[in-house]
Amino acid sequence: MRTRYKTYADYGMLKSDEEKTRERCLKASAEERLIILQCAISAAPGLEIAIYDSITGGVGYRTLLRMGRQIRARTISTRIAAKRWQR
Repeated sequence: MRTRYKTYADYGMLKSDEEKTRERCLKASAEERLIILQCAISAAPGLEIAIYDSITGGVGYRTLLRMGRQIRARTISTRIAAKRWQR
């Protein structure tokens, strides 16, 4: 499953905790926002700003793209080209 299609449940979070977590991230204090940014940096260098905006702003993948965030992804054509190169 592609990461952008995953939900909180895919990461082992209980359904009852989803809304609490979402609200807490949207209303995070400056200190909590810093922690979120640090976690995003350690989890996915290069994507940290997009992840941070998504978590603290409640925006999805397509909205991030419309905002101009660069989200690296290997496309099907890239994979096909890579396979051809390996031959």
